[in-house]
Amino acid sequence: MRRIVFASHSLSRWHFNVQSVAQKTWIVFGLLIPLCLNGQNIVINEFASDNEQIIQDKHGDYSDWLELYNTTNDTLSLDGHYLSDDLYEPMKWAFPPINILPGDYLLVFASKKNLYDSIEIHTNFKIDSDGEILVLSDATGSIVDLLEPITLDFD
Repeated sequence: MRRIVFASHSLSRWHFNVQSVAQKTWIVFGLLIPLCLNGQNIVINEFASDNEQIIQDKHGDYSDWLELYNTTNDTLSLDGHYLSDDLYEPMKWAFPPINILPGDYLLVFASKKNLYDSIEIHTNFKIDSDGEILVLSDATGSIVDLLEPITLDFD
């Protein structure tokens, strides 16, 4: 039986385990509410690991992916921000100079291809389908957002 990991900053039926190290996220009635940090509010909105049929990249691969969301009314720069699957290495992968428009989303493939062009962004790591943390950090390594995934059975 294959398993898929999927988590989201939205209402759900799941129980989330947010450790004290996260301290940047509140849980209110199952809704994860990220706090505005450093004057910006970009969140890891959702992600999928063990992607086999959801989103295909331009190379024809079904890579793991995550989606960032700009919750503000301002265009925000990701220059100087990082993604990681390791809490102890929050600056594992640096974003290229890219902006997210107000209320817009950004798809990032976690394919281990480490590529960026005008069409797609790929990190230098994959998301473990058995579950692992995802960290968005700023230029100082401070956590901007953090998600702890849950493991679901594959349907």
